Amino acid sequence: MALGLGVCALAVGAPAWGSMLVARPGGDVHVSEARVALSSTTTQSIVWEQLVIDVTRGDLAWIVALPPGAWIEVGDPTWFPSLDAATAPVIAPARSLGCADPPPLDDTAEPASTALPRVVDGPLGAPSAGSDALAALIAAGYLVDDASAARLRAFDTSGEQVLVLKLPAGARGTTPVVRVVGPPGRALPLALMPTQAPPPISRAWIFGATRVRLDGAPNVEPTFDGLVWDGDQSNYATLLAEARAASPNGFVVPYASRDGLFADEATGSTGVTLASLTRGYFGAIDASSSAAWTCARVAAGDAAKSAPVAGWCGSAASWASTGVSPSCPTAPQGALPTSDFVCGDKVDLAAAMAGQIPSSTWLTRFEIDSIAAGAFTPIDAALGTLPAFHEAKVLSAAGCTGPSGASPGTSGSSGTSGTPSQPNAGSGGSGDLPGPPGPSTAQVVDDGCSAGQSFADGCSSNGSSASSGCDSSSSSSSSSSCGGSSSSSSDSGCGGGSGSSGDSGCSGSGSTSGDSGCGSGGGGSSGSSGCSGSGGGSGDNGCRVARVRRVRATGFGYLLLAALAMARRSARRRR
Repeated sequence: MALGLGVCALAVGAPAWGSMLVARPGGDVHVSEARVALSSTTTQSIVWEQLVIDVTRGDLAWIVALPPGAWIEVGDPTWFPSLDAATAPVIAPARSLGCADPPPLDDTAEPASTALPRVVDGPLGAPSAGSDALAALIAAGYLVDDASAARLRAFDTSGEQVLVLKLPAGARGTTPVVRVVGPPGRALPLALMPTQAPPPISRAWIFGATRVRLDGAPNVEPTFDGLVWDGDQSNYATLLAEARAASPNGFVVPYASRDGLFADEATGSTGVTLASLTRGYFGAIDASSSAAWTCARVAAGDAAKSAPVAGWCGSAASWASTGVSPSCPTAPQGALPTSDFVCGDKVDLAAAMAGQIPSSTWLTRFEIDSIAAGAFTPIDAALGTLPAFHEAKVLSAAGCTGPSGASPGTSGSSGTSGTPSQPNAGSGGSGDLPGPPGPSTAQVVDDGCSAGQSFADGCSSNGSSASSGCDSSSSSSSSSSCGGSSSSSSDSGCGGGSGSSGDSGCSGSGSTSGDSGCGSGGGGSSGSSGCSGSGGGSGDNGCRVARVRRVRATGFGYLLLAALAMARRSARRRR
């Protein structure tokens, strides 16, 4: 592959899951990152795809796989950055290491791109078999290397077609985000992925009823127990590289949780929270985004419900001539409207939740170094939660240096993390805040954890967990822990109600976690799917407070909570 110089640069297929890019003679293209997300239910499947291009010259042809009866839509350009920000590991040194208070954070999300996505001129013909698309590309003057040509010919046996989209010349950046809406049961499409040196960073996100693994290849986790704080960052990059090396032809799973979809994640002793996917995607970050807070609040209000979300009734992109008119699946009785998960023109969350049951929907993240071409089916991993936040409990010889108090979002990929800044009171004559539901509980702690804010995605009264969510008891504040009744704390987390989990960790009611962390809950034991509530024991990765009752706070209430927190911190420092 030529990467810039020469008037006769050879353009080869740049890989990305179910799609690839090719250029004309004299042009070139290199993909630095490939992104894909999948949500598949009993009624339909939706796949999002996007490529990040770091070297490009000339116009390009983007080859996207289509299952039978599918159509293409345009996704929001912030969808993948929001997925990355909500699921990328965030590491802080444990308080016991003696770093700054609050401690620095290592946010591993990718920096957000400031370049606008490429536009799409239109399709190069109708959807066709791979070999027919290859002939059309050659006739249109595009260069296709031998490996990519072989993949296109072999694709004829996949049962799917391809659509070629024309992208005009432009600077490096990203392709548009496309949503491919098709029939149910579609596997994660990797059939068009040729080899490339160096290979792109490849990431996948899957929405499902359980934490999933991809069948047909090894699935491994980074060894978070080996986290070390080194100066101003952690050694997570090394641990991720080691996990990839241990499974060179497999998938690395750094995140899997139900809580991060709608509930902010507490970060142990750091005193900040990681924004949920919902809040980050809608842009409910600070006081200037009151409308987005209202959207996030509506979506979070459905988070504990066991009814399915209605199917996705989308509309095909004007430039995508797939020959298929978008359909609207029949919604079951009592289904939640997809409009509950829409904010203005941001509809990707609604598409992801279509057909899913909010109270039992998991989001699993995969990192792929290199993988053989094929289609990989998501299956139940039968494993527990892997949260986004982790604490490093070992300090390197470099000690703890660098700026302190930097919260996720100040230097992260999309500014969707960190302690939320509440919007001001609305103009409707009420002192209640118009956006977020307010702190779930008035939890102020010294040593165990700092609960921060959590959306109401959980429970209402004492009881046992179920697939539709669980019941919980209210939590009260304590000077040394942040749990509910019968709580106990560890040096990096907090306890809660009684109960125990299996050895795979938990995301459940009243459970103590495995070493991957868990959600907190009320009384009762959790299964592998679990649920979250108030109380519950935490593991080595800090306290998680989610699925708890929403307390609607007034503006005065927020000021009172802030004053209490400042008083406690001042008292702690005097000690």
